[in-house]
Amino acid sequence: MAEATQVAEMLGDLPLAVEQASAWLAETGMSAAEYVERLENQLAAAMDLSQPDDYPTTVAATFRLSFDRLRERSPGAARLLELCAYFSPDPISLSLLYSDQMIESLLPHEARLKERSVLAVLIRDLTRFSLVKVDRGSNTIEVDTLRTAKSLAVSLRKMGRVTEAFELTRQTSERYVSAYGADQPDALACQLNLACDQSALDDHAAAYETASEVLRAYEESIGTAHPFTLAARNNISTYLRGTGSVRTALELADRTLAGLRVALGDDHQFTLTCAVNRANCLHDLGRLGDAESSCERRWSGCPKCWARATRTPCSARRTSPSRSARAAGPTMPSGCSSW
Repeated sequence: MAEATQVAEMLGDLPLAVEQASAWLAETGMSAAEYVERLENQLAAAMDLSQPDDYPTTVAATFRLSFDRLRERSPGAARLLELCAYFSPDPISLSLLYSDQMIESLLPHEARLKERSVLAVLIRDLTRFSLVKVDRGSNTIEVDTLRTAKSLAVSLRKMGRVTEAFELTRQTSERYVSAYGADQPDALACQLNLACDQSALDDHAAAYETASEVLRAYEESIGTAHPFTLAARNNISTYLRGTGSVRTALELADRTLAGLRVALGDDHQFTLTCAVNRANCLHDLGRLGDAESSCERRWSGCPKCWARATRTPCSARRTSPSRSARAAGPTMPSGCSSW
């Protein structure tokens, strides 16, 4: 009971996150303590900021843990989930999944599908991790395709499949806008993810424009001091840095960090991420001592994040800092965040 309470508290008692965590624990036999440690590492490694109110970070993190495990154990099932992410939000007919076209598309990922009945095994693998639900009455499976697509695109980017991530995020964003309007929270989050994909493709100017549109929407709807607004502003600072406007990026990071410290405190993940971005700007300007001391102060409340940061070469590979800064050593992990 104590272990179950520990997991639920870590996940904020969010039903979807708890359901996915329970499925993981039942499938893997992992202890709750080890699962919590993995979840903490996932959050620290990804440096992903909080989702909008109805889709918190823990849900995204549990999804990625489950998807990574699924990809290891059943590549065919992982590919099936990827394909389902492109479907409409309506329940998906099992007849469609058992069609010749679907089988052919999955065969490169699962040789056993030469026997059509193996598809049932793939669907079972998805249900084991609570990634889909089967409705035998209507002969369909239920997938939250939009949110699955949004989280899946982030996972694809972190796997290095950046072009695929960009296309999936772009399509998902269009679907959100069509269904709910451009100012719906998940639609705005998708646009921020699109900016991250553009940045990962080294199109920092496009990323800046995309994120700037989201920032304007946030400022109008929730105000300039809201943590989501400040987080979007930090992302914009990283894209300015990517275009070479490092001094402007540093000025924006300074203002944003001050706002986050007031709103959330020094040790919140939003604040830590912005501190990383500010340190990267200082590094690029050759102020290496200032960068190091800044990070040591800001990250003292997050030992795991600091330990990872000090051993991880990072975003200097994707930007163009001065030659002297590049020669001096690696910068910190990128301060750009997904939602």
